[in-house]
Amino acid sequence: MFNMWNRTYVQTFNQRSVFDSKTILADSAWSKVVFGPDSFKGGELVAQELSLDEVVNIHYNGQISDLFIELLSDKDSKWAIVVGYVDYYKLLAYYLKELQHTFSLSDENLHLLAFTFMYNNFYYSGDQGFVDGFVSKKFQAIMTQVFTEYTAVGVLDMLDHSSFPTEVAYFLLEKGIIPDEAVHEKLVTIAKMVVARLWQVHLNDYSEWLILDTQYFLNMLKSPATADVSATEFTFTDMFNMIHSDEYLNSMFFTEFPFFSSMDTWDSDPNFKVTASRLVGTWERLADYLVQRGIDEEWAKLRHVQYAEIILNYESIKSTCAALKYILQLDGAPETLDTPVLDMLGYDTLSECFNTKYNKTLLLVAMKGMSPAFEGFIVDAFTIPEDKVIVIDPPAEGISQ
Repeated sequence: MFNMWNRTYVQTFNQRSVFDSKTILADSAWSKVVFGPDSFKGGELVAQELSLDEVVNIHYNGQISDLFIELLSDKDSKWAIVVGYVDYYKLLAYYLKELQHTFSLSDENLHLLAFTFMYNNFYYSGDQGFVDGFVSKKFQAIMTQVFTEYTAVGVLDMLDHSSFPTEVAYFLLEKGIIPDEAVHEKLVTIAKMVVARLWQVHLNDYSEWLILDTQYFLNMLKSPATADVSATEFTFTDMFNMIHSDEYLNSMFFTEFPFFSSMDTWDSDPNFKVTASRLVGTWERLADYLVQRGIDEEWAKLRHVQYAEIILNYESIKSTCAALKYILQLDGAPETLDTPVLDMLGYDTLSECFNTKYNKTLLLVAMKGMSPAFEGFIVDAFTIPEDKVIVIDPPAEGISQ
């Protein structure tokens, strides 16, 4: 599937449930299926035809731009445009041409965007239809035809930059087409995803650290406002007196943050920033600790040997922590950043948090570039063969055009 803006997705029927969405069903395999009144729980079947062309001709005056305008007029609703493989790429091509118009993208960037969507479906979707059409170059031909014939009308011009898909927004940011401020909401979302990932990865580690490194565990997880534990031996009562009096530790043991809940609600919970500050601070202090200690072999045997990766990626971890603090305004956040915030987060961190609804290929190409060979694949995909080029003979002498 691909995201056009907000919660508007284009998909094939088997890519996700459409019954909680406002749905335009333009797949011949489903055009005659009768859906019961309870089928669209929370959603609505807006149109049901054989193909995208039929939907546009019957419901939108034969103009694809009119379809876009209707979707944009209700852009805060959840929409699913369900199509077959050919119409999927036809609609993607219309969308990308409008995107090109809005941001004055070169044809090279238009083709790069298009190819990454095709490759991403080829590699990640696990759908043979997406694989066959890409390998046979059928989809490339469909998109090339749309790029040649369709003239964009600017329907995306008034759309707020934060409404565009995350990976498209990051691509535009990396190209210097839009500023950091335009994607701040997306940066906040990804920062929350990274924090949730830290919680998930280290949840079991915390228990191990308490057992194996009790003194350091407390110092690593506590609030900077609390004095360090200097004694190597202390009582259970002493420890819990400290835990109760420390904002971070008390939050960790007694008011655990519900990371399983919707991210939209996290900012209204005062415990989120406390928890996020603790998690990011722990990751940072762990990296410092491992580097200082040198992760000696005997110590590593008792714990996780993969902690050696933290030493290898020390600068990256410190950079990511600074970016997370800055984006979420956590404790100890820097006032400014000298490095672009996307570069500080890094492709590896971002891609690990993205699920299959994101175009990871576009994210990779935007942030890390590509090989000359892969770049050649894109050029080849959208080069019209000479035997397909229409040549118009010049008029005979004496005949005006």
